[in-house]
Amino acid sequence: MQTTPDITPDATPGISLVTAQVRALGGLDRAISLLDRGLADPYRIAAFAKARLAVIATSDEELLSRAEANTLHELPAVGVKTAAVIRSAVLGLADPYLAMLDDETRVAITERGAVVRSAIKGDLHTHTDWSDGGASIEAMAQVSPIGEGWRAM
Repeated sequence: MQTTPDITPDATPGISLVTAQVRALGGLDRAISLLDRGLADPYRIAAFAKARLAVIATSDEELLSRAEANTLHELPAVGVKTAAVIRSAVLGLADPYLAMLDDETRVAITERGAVVRSAIKGDLHTHTDWSDGGASIEAMAQVSPIGEGWRAM
């Protein structure tokens, strides 16, 4: 198995499979998931999806360098909000935008609702960016479905 050196600024010498690109994509995927959960404007969700493509096209070294210099917004298709999410993810910082989205889109569930939810084994109806959803198939495959079971797309 091939490994990649850890590129975090405070890393102890060693080996890690978590790269700047993986961290950045994780942050962007979380934003897309939260925006989708909150039924956000599709154009906002698309902005984060386009930023994913920019991250995929950018090396780990450049992502880390730009995160440290706060110049990620200079990448094509990366705006101020997407750059902030990428920067936080790459540098391992808590992102205030993601925290705000998580708070604003969280759905309160009653005790009885929790009982019903715990009985759910999967999700039969989801949408990806191939239709009118906000997340890519890849991103949705990485997020556990309700009940940690199965998902139909």
